Amino acid sequence: MSGAQLLDPQGLPPGFHKISMETISLQAAFGLRFVDAGSGRPLMSTPPRVRLVHGRQVVEAKPNGGGAMVAHLLPGPRDRTRILVTDPAGRFLAFSFAATAPSAKGWMLPACVAGPFLPLMLSPTASLSGTEATLRVTLLEAAQRPARCAVLSLFEGTQLLTQSFADENGRVLLVLPWPEPKPGVLAGQSWTRRLELRWRAGFAAEQPRDPTDPRMLLPDLCNTLSQPVAQLRMADGTPITEATLRHGSPTDLSNLFVHP
Repeated sequence: MSGAQLLDPQGLPPGFHKISMETISLQAAFGLRFVDAGSGRPLMSTPPRVRLVHGRQVVEAKPNGGGAMVAHLLPGPRDRTRILVTDPAGRFLAFSFAATAPSAKGWMLPACVAGPFLPLMLSPTASLSGTEATLRVTLLEAAQRPARCAVLSLFEGTQLLTQSFADENGRVLLVLPWPEPKPGVLAGQSWTRRLELRWRAGFAAEQPRDPTDPRMLLPDLCNTLSQPVAQLRMADGTPITEATLRHGSPTDLSNLFVHP
């Protein structure tokens, strides 16, 4: 593929990773490069697994030795290809997206993605450095079922700081740099940020699954992020609209319930 380039990986909120469509080689029909959004360094050693699917035809992208995943053959027409992104190392949430290539010059990313990157959202089981602020939540539906694919976002005013969606067990992990400290003693400082929930009942059941492992959910990225805004409540029905980050301590909101 040609006609695309790796751009500055600073277009998404902190706590995200990104992948970019870019030039891989003249022979590759498709290529993805994974980039750490915080450091800007490519994920060179163990990039996530990438597959291209059309109907029952599956093409496995292969590492090219330079940190990119490339495919030299396509499973079907360029306008009807679904890309599956999974991570055997368990660092990132699995997802899928529809991709189109209107010409031989390159592929078009989904409309829900601002700029040339796709976010790689951290799995709740991912290993962390311990230097970031973290917020963990388990989201449940009214019947105590996990609210799979519900999206939780953290804002400062109108600025999106970070977001992710719930795994099969309803768990969400949000990671972001610590806010700028106030003058004085750092220990015990806290910051309150706005929470936003996006969820629709029955959404997860409509999402694609891995063709080789039907137990693995591969939610469509655009559809997941565009679910309607919903309410977040405690078990007693009290609405939750904010979360407090305390320096040096992880924030765990335990079980919260989703409501339309």
